[in-house]
Amino acid sequence: MKRVGCLTLIVFLAACSKGEPTGTSELPSKPEGKTEVAAKEPKKTYSGPFGTEMGISADALQKAIGASPEHQDDYFYMYRSAPNPHPGFSQYAYVVSSTHGLCKLSAYSDVSTNRYGMELRSKFEEVRDALATKYGTPTDGMDRLMRGSIWNDPEDFMMALSKGERHLNSIWSASKLDLPNDLATILIEASADNGVSGIGQIRVAYEYKNFEQCAEEFKKKENSAL
Repeated sequence: MKRVGCLTLIVFLAACSKGEPTGTSELPSKPEGKTEVAAKEPKKTYSGPFGTEMGISADALQKAIGASPEHQDDYFYMYRSAPNPHPGFSQYAYVVSSTHGLCKLSAYSDVSTNRYGMELRSKFEEVRDALATKYGTPTDGMDRLMRGSIWNDPEDFMMALSKGERHLNSIWSASKLDLPNDLATILIEASADNGVSGIGQIRVAYEYKNFEQCAEEFKKKENSAL
């Protein structure tokens, strides 16, 4: 009996010396190679309209928006968003020169309206007043029917607008106002594709001070084909 007990003790001590478990467990170690995910870097926005800035490149603009353009050609880019979008606008168009960078942008808002254009005019006035609060009183504008137009009844508002015989717009010019962010002009205008669809559009366009340089570059490129 003593011999069996001694053998049991010897086996137990041998197991301990080889590092075999003795009934107590250790806490599992942290898996190797696992790294923490870094926080996503926020999109960069600039101080100009809709988070833009004069002269930024097409690549910088795309990074700031965080999406690819829906349409683009040599210098025109159409997006569904902006670096700092406004909920009242659904499309944004950017004019970007390879030499001078961003020089113009436009934001578009579709408006369901009646043939009198009541809802369209209301939206125009709402956005115009918001712009006036930020930039001052418009320096120019037009709200009239062209002389001789046959679309001269109140219910002809949308038809006259679609025919280009009625104009509704306001303009801010840096030649008469101290506009910020290198802006040269701001335009808001109402338009209609046709007089019967019940859909009008508000466009707000911003031209930066480098727009004339961009236009000259585009003209020179087009004329090179002659």
